[in-house]
Amino acid sequence: MEVSMRKLALWHTRTFKPVMTHEELEPIMSTMGFVGLPPNHATGGGLIQEYVFLSCPTNDDHQPRPSLPYPLIDGLHINTYQAFLDALAFFLNVSDLFHVRGMPLQRVEDKNRTWRRMEEDESVFVYRDGTLEKSSRHLLMNINEEDAETQTPFLIHQKSLPHCTLLPLTDIIVWF
Repeated sequence: MEVSMRKLALWHTRTFKPVMTHEELEPIMSTMGFVGLPPNHATGGGLIQEYVFLSCPTNDDHQPRPSLPYPLIDGLHINTYQAFLDALAFFLNVSDLFHVRGMPLQRVEDKNRTWRRMEEDESVFVYRDGTLEKSSRHLLMNINEEDAETQTPFLIHQKSLPHCTLLPLTDIIVWF
């Protein structure tokens, strides 16, 4: 089972490299007009870093803010990545800046972390425990908070994805 476990990661599409920390993400976000706010405590108890779009003239609370857990951004739940990509698409209306791909667990970095199982499309993916906020889980999966730990995240297939989609690696690679 451990051999087949894979985690999801955010990849920069232009360079085709995984983005593992906010330190790697901030220069990319700044070229798109976003500035990272200092990390703050999320409702789940962990730290989260939000990004603010500089070209937006108002501080409207109804506008989404791209945010990811701090400091590591690999091994997150698919809904966390989806919310981040949707928030970027809200401001930029561009869907190909980042993509989400599976990658093997790294023995040294990942061995002491607690992982939760996430099954989708007959593949086994895991995400770091504590990186999916209950409010995000409730909003994105539209389920009761009491049942949140036992639900399988299939909602991504039920809602329309106008700005971004998850693609298999074979659909991303371009052969010359």
